[in-house]
Amino acid sequence: MRPLQAQLRELETYWSGVARSLLARRWADPGLDLTHPQYFALHHVCERKTIPLPELAQVLRMPEQNAARVVDRMARAGLVGTSLDPADRRTVVVGPTSAGREMLARVRRARFKELGDMLRRLEPDEREELIRLFRKMAEDEPPRVE
Repeated sequence: MRPLQAQLRELETYWSGVARSLLARRWADPGLDLTHPQYFALHHVCERKTIPLPELAQVLRMPEQNAARVVDRMARAGLVGTSLDPADRRTVVVGPTSAGREMLARVRRARFKELGDMLRRLEPDEREELIRLFRKMAEDEPPRVE
């Protein structure tokens, strides 16, 4: 078995290629100009219908101030709307717009096509193993601060 450092160097090489394909702003349609943090935020906003900004920041694993900047850019693009929580007027609540829901669907189609193209290189049992390994790594993922 190779040492962890050697494995990390090799994994970094392959992961960088996969990440560039899946996380970069490189979708064919120019209307899909969405950063990865915006995509991830939009996913959670659409999934929840509305989400308080502090909770969204936790999900994004970033300080609330950074999450607010992500939300502000998305609001200027018409993808989300914001309002004050009636129960706590100090808390901003974020909700998707119809344009935001459509954007999420379009980006998912593009991303899933790219991911599907990559995963088709694997046998079905290899795909299941990859999912199992990513799930295991995600369970122990430390909080990320940006």
